[in-house]
Amino acid sequence: MEKERIKMFEQVRDIPYYISVGKEKGFDCSVKAEMLKKLLDLKSRSIICEFRWEDLKLPKEILEIYHENPEYHEFLEVYIPEKQKFVIVDPTWDNRLKSILPINEWDGLNNTRIAVPAKKIYSPEESEKKIQKMNNPEET
Repeated sequence: MEKERIKMFEQVRDIPYYISVGKEKGFDCSVKAEMLKKLLDLKSRSIICEFRWEDLKLPKEILEIYHENPEYHEFLEVYIPEKQKFVIVDPTWDNRLKSILPINEWDGLNNTRIAVPAKKIYSPEESEKKIQKMNNPEET
């Protein structure tokens, strides 16, 4: 069972990370989290945290690109039936980025790191509201 979870995690993690511009499809933290949630077919919930790009060890030219502060990051909490608890699972950064960012491995049972240095982590209920608001800004 864990081997299947690990395989699905690696499959999603290793899709090249890409923030969409305009209407093109991106593969950012939200997209990857949603993809993994569907593949795992386990009870899962999306969690939002706040972070600052400046807290990542990124090249200066990347940090000079306009971005919000704080920025929001999405990852999953996945319910592991064998352990009867939720664990953090974050497939954000792909292996191409290993020279500049920490790439997660997952054993299918325990927490991974959150891909960014979280300043604030929202509860599952707060995260759900935040995601709805981000996906439907005209409804606010």
